[in-house]
Amino acid sequence: MDALDQLGGSVLGFALCACAGTAGAFAAVCGKLAGQPGVSTLSSVLLYGLLALANAVMLALYSRSLRHNSSLASTAATTAVNISATGLLGRAVFGEATSLQWWAGAVTILIGSFLINRSQKQQPAAAPATAPAGGAEQRAKGKAGAQQALTKLTGEPREALKVQAAGRTDTGVHARGQVAQFRCRRQLAPDSIQRALNSRMPPDIRAVAVEAVAPDFNVRYADSKTYSYDIHLGAVADPFLSRFRHHPRRPERLNLDAMTAAAQLLVGTHNYSNFANVSEDGMRKNPVKTIRRYQLLPLEAGVRLEVEGSGFLYKQVRHMTGALLAVGTGQLPAEAIAAALAAGGEACSGAERHAFRGWMVAEAKGLSCCKPPPAQEPPTPRTMATAPMAKLLPGVAAGFAAAFGVMTFLRTTGEAKLPKSVTNPEWAEATKQLLQSMPRTAGTPIALNPGRDF
Repeated sequence: MDALDQLGGSVLGFALCACAGTAGAFAAVCGKLAGQPGVSTLSSVLLYGLLALANAVMLALYSRSLRHNSSLASTAATTAVNISATGLLGRAVFGEATSLQWWAGAVTILIGSFLINRSQKQQPAAAPATAPAGGAEQRAKGKAGAQQALTKLTGEPREALKVQAAGRTDTGVHARGQVAQFRCRRQLAPDSIQRALNSRMPPDIRAVAVEAVAPDFNVRYADSKTYSYDIHLGAVADPFLSRFRHHPRRPERLNLDAMTAAAQLLVGTHNYSNFANVSEDGMRKNPVKTIRRYQLLPLEAGVRLEVEGSGFLYKQVRHMTGALLAVGTGQLPAEAIAAALAAGGEACSGAERHAFRGWMVAEAKGLSCCKPPPAQEPPTPRTMATAPMAKLLPGVAAGFAAAFGVMTFLRTTGEAKLPKSVTNPEWAEATKQLLQSMPRTAGTPIALNPGRDF
């Protein structure tokens, strides 16, 4: 389905490019006809109006094609079609000859635009979190998959996108509800971004939703974060869930009631230094955090430990899960959790605290970041695609109006200097038929200038 979505988007994008290139060629023909000797002022006005309209259509179609293809592919396709259409119209209207080399160049540009759009290579599937060899390298490739897909989609460097995630996860931890933001100068529809990302990212990474946010939105300033830890309670570990659930050695001995009571001891505002490691970069963050809820939820053949808080220290959730598992198996009394919270970071030295706490840190594979932070609404109800066009159209209209006024003035003042005969009778006859076939407004006949000799 992703491949079909990618193909459909590319075909639609190239169709828009073809229409844009044809509109540009039509604009060129209108401009050349309006500048030919022997054309009346009114006819020139109509032709210049058609030129402005065709250019506006070309700009709109080209901008629309950028939602489906990269800017380089859209530009190459539009240029190729414009060259081809200009050659055909020039041959049909003005009798201009086109060489074999000219057609070869146009076809080469058109083929190149397809090759540019199809140059994205298939990403290798990320290795499982438990892969014994080469796993770190494969996970690194999977981590960069989203950023690489955004770079391919927008055509902008990674530094300009400023991709930022709501939080970091340990190696092997899943992100069921991770949220990331990026900035892009191109205006793309959210559903188009989602389809394009999912067609370019590795198979184990998917964008479930895309939406526009306010310019001052920062995904790192979330009101809360929620993590879940899934435990399989079957007598035999399920191989299909082995990457996503922790399976204790003796699941039948796990006291869920004792774990529920101990989890409530962790709720509140405390110093969680005894439930965290020093971060990988060695930075010590504020150890005082607030946990709003910590509950056990039933799963099919298992249980889920879900915790919501204002923020978490490095490996804090895995430490708390390990402590609750130790309480559930009877290896640790619940009072030890209360004592660790009360002592904060003063119980013992850092080396002694990390050497033995009375529990083992839970493995990473059962942990998931499962709830995204709330997003702010965009400041205006306009969509991302229409907002910049509303700002662009007045400038485009003013430019066309100025150019039209200058060309009309030059055309009007220069009519007296035009020659009274044209040396190309075939073109003159074609122009005469074209002008006579134009629609006439009420009471205003369209005709060649009187006295002109064709």
